[in-house]
Amino acid sequence: MPPSSPDPGDLSRLAHEMSNSLAYVTTNLNLLAEELDCDGRLSAIVADALEGAERLADEVRELRRLGWATDDTSVQAAVPRPAAAPSRILVVDDEPAILVAVERVLRRHEVVTVDSAAAAWERLSAEPFDVVLCDLVMPEETGIELFQRVSGEKPDLASRFVFMTAGGFTSRTRAFLAETRNPVLHKPFDAKTLRWVVAQHIHSAAAVEPSP
Repeated sequence: MPPSSPDPGDLSRLAHEMSNSLAYVTTNLNLLAEELDCDGRLSAIVADALEGAERLADEVRELRRLGWATDDTSVQAAVPRPAAAPSRILVVDDEPAILVAVERVLRRHEVVTVDSAAAAWERLSAEPFDVVLCDLVMPEETGIELFQRVSGEKPDLASRFVFMTAGGFTSRTRAFLAETRNPVLHKPFDAKTLRWVVAQHIHSAAAVEPSP
């Protein structure tokens, strides 16, 4: 009896988990390459590891395609901006490894990390942030629901959001990605892309103070 065809939802969920892991590996390899820039032999080893991670990332993107999750809203390459001045950045993700990796990449900024939409709302209600890096798929309350709440109650903050996703495998997520005007970072992303997106937002406006 021939094996049954894989379920698209299962493929997308697998791609989601793999993308989170790859984002952690890739960003940390980027940082290691920067630290070892003066050591040719070790830099070559890290470069080989990065090349392998990038090939695996291509395979994950193919998994997402088979699972009907598209990358159409990926951040596009652009002319690099100067390094952004240190700013306040809120990172929202239920994956501890992603929080660690993003905080390391953006270490020249003041980075606040939270692991839920509820915790993010508390910080956004009380503190100013220049950029909000928010995962879309989280338990209990999703990034979409957090964004909708912010859009309704603190609309000036909505433009600060940059969404992160390891694969939009639900029809609701795919519809949201197709409609949003906010940037979307598809995991796994590299350190250079992450810094560029943050710089774009920081250069666009000053931090918005929380409403009283």
